Amino acid sequence: MPEKPTLEELEQQVQELKRELENFKQHEQALEEAESYYRAFFEYGTDGAVVLDPETARPIDFNDQVYRQLGYSRKEFARLRVSDFEAVETAEETQAHIRKILSEGYDDFETRQHTKQGEIRHIHVTAQVIDNCRAPSLLLRLARYH
Repeated sequence: MPEKPTLEELEQQVQELKRELENFKQHEQALEEAESYYRAFFEYGTDGAVVLDPETARPIDFNDQVYRQLGYSRKEFARLRVSDFEAVETAEETQAHIRKILSEGYDDFETRQHTKQGEIRHIHVTAQVIDNCRAPSLLLRLARYH
């Protein structure tokens, strides 16, 4: 039968747990602050930003600028695929382009996109693969030419 810890040993263990808890809280706060900065960058930037599911070519997350620059509501844009507003590539070409970006990790290109009202917009796209724990996704930054 193992020996019971002494009161001094138990107090040392409690102090160690307190230090670990404090360290955890500091890391958690730093993570929350970093998330807040990145969320602000994503949400309040001047360009449209979309996190895209490469399998479906549908948005996972996106900022207000991207659906507004194409004339959609948030709810409408959430249901679209890239091919629903892409004016240059066919749906098959878009999927091939997505596979290329996944393979190479990055792309920077110009395209044209349809607005909801039918206007054609010239867009500069910067695409970056995001590796997360579930599956890779794509971050697209969409800058509209004026």
